Amino acid sequence: MNWANCRLLGGACLTVSGLLLTCLPLIDTPLPAIVLLMLGYGVSVTVNTFANPAVAELVPPAQRAGILGVFSGLSVTAGIASPVITGWLLDRADTPAAGYTTAFLLSGTVLAVAGVLFALLVHPERDRHDPRGVTMSQPEIRRLDLTPDELLTTTRAVRRRLDVTRPVPREVLLDCARLAQQAPSGRNRQRWDFVFVTDPEQRRDLAALWREGMARPAAPQFHGGPSRHDYTEGSGWPAIADSLRHLVDIIDQVPVLLVPCIQVSSRAELGDPATQAGTWGSALPAVWSFMLAARSRGLGTVWTTPHLNYEREAAELLGLPYETTVQCALVPVAWTIGTDFKPARRVPVTEVVHWDRW
Repeated sequence: MNWANCRLLGGACLTVSGLLLTCLPLIDTPLPAIVLLMLGYGVSVTVNTFANPAVAELVPPAQRAGILGVFSGLSVTAGIASPVITGWLLDRADTPAAGYTTAFLLSGTVLAVAGVLFALLVHPERDRHDPRGVTMSQPEIRRLDLTPDELLTTTRAVRRRLDVTRPVPREVLLDCARLAQQAPSGRNRQRWDFVFVTDPEQRRDLAALWREGMARPAAPQFHGGPSRHDYTEGSGWPAIADSLRHLVDIIDQVPVLLVPCIQVSSRAELGDPATQAGTWGSALPAVWSFMLAARSRGLGTVWTTPHLNYEREAAELLGLPYETTVQCALVPVAWTIGTDFKPARRVPVTEVVHWDRW
């Protein structure tokens, strides 16, 4: 749910309702007054459409029913108290008309102020964390019913089916990262880091570097050499190329861009093949574990590298120490549109397996 839009709409409903009620004493004719009264109280009720989901979003599942009950009870209490307060105002007014005028002005003012406060203060995605960074409510993380074999054979490179309309909660990303931490690490040095880019402006600027790397690589790109993929028309390659073009169009809209990094003593480590293999081998298992964990929760990922053509610029954008932190990739992360992924076509396993000798 887009809470930024919801809180503004909910606040607007309360504020408009308050303004309508404060204008009610100015209406002299019965029919317009009745219409204004209906709209004034009717519009305010629609805020429950946003308030109840907001409460459910903030409250842990085990306490949700109780808190929603308290919330409903407070609403009912307000409904009981309102006639009492109105009667008290009527009893102390010089005329009934003056009493009702005061009641409507008071109700309108309270609603208008509540609307402004609702729009400014209600923010479940922020309020789920207290100032110390402690999670106030852990949303239920849905896991797909996949066997280990199904998980391993259906974790695909997802480009076209990334849902850019749904935000990915931080708790889900942390859950996947916790599992990734258990991946093997050379000498148990655990020197990889994940940079999750979720800020819209940061995503936009990083996506611009990624697109620049696609369109104008900083160094010559070599895509030849051995390949088991058939690039003919009937091979499925056009669909892959089409999905890549789609990713180019939406990369800045993907809710999370993950930049996995590995810390090095210096970039000289990348010059020696043996040391380089150990360096990448300490990061790739963690990233693949993250991708598997993401898939099991309904998220899609894809390993991409175009932005590495401008790695130094990306490091400056993300505040990374370029000389001692190497970026491995850029991995878009989003909920998938549907979860029915299937195993990919591959050559027979006997073509890739060798026994004792090549």
